[in-house]
Amino acid sequence: MVCQSTYHRTTKLRVVVGIGKHTVLWGKKRFRVGAWVTTKNLFILCVIGFVVPHGIAIGAPLGLPTNVCTGSFCGLVQQEIWNRFQTATGLDVGLIPSVYSGSCYHDSPMLDPHLRHFGGLLIDKLDGQVFFDARFSFYEDKQPYAHLNVETARVRFGARYGMTLRDEFAYAEASDSLKPFRYWFRRDAGGDGLLLVGYFGYQHTILCTLDRHAD
Repeated sequence: MVCQSTYHRTTKLRVVVGIGKHTVLWGKKRFRVGAWVTTKNLFILCVIGFVVPHGIAIGAPLGLPTNVCTGSFCGLVQQEIWNRFQTATGLDVGLIPSVYSGSCYHDSPMLDPHLRHFGGLLIDKLDGQVFFDARFSFYEDKQPYAHLNVETARVRFGARYGMTLRDEFAYAEASDSLKPFRYWFRRDAGGDGLLLVGYFGYQHTILCTLDRHAD
């Protein structure tokens, strides 16, 4: 089940199969989901609407994650991303808004942990609030987000998930959805790239190295 948090004044629950860009095909076929990836059933798209008074919600940030690169998930590529994440720093607010995209690796019962997939991310701001939205694509032949700029990403990535910025990292979560996620974002010490560690639900970990797109 794939769950998307959308903000409305009433509560809705809709379950559909294979809608538009969220269509999922069995086997080694491409499929795309949003920032709320799951591991249980990749055929079902679950869209949840729930009441949020001000449209953007975020919980208290946690500390940085530990021991992400462990066991069969931790190959050479994942270890290199994790090492860079550990030495990275907080976001440069002067670079917001920005679009990022690049390679992602998933530790999930339904995915090969050593197969490269892709992610695209928009970090934006509105009325002083920093927020993000993201997409993750699987089994694509080529990077599907490389062409995006801020304006086109605002159209393609329509949700607004609030972020908390700290000196050493940024944090976002959706803890009250059916499939909660938690993200930590850090700026690569070697440039303007972004390193992302995420947890989806309870059995899915993600490591991403994302390049910043030119303005």
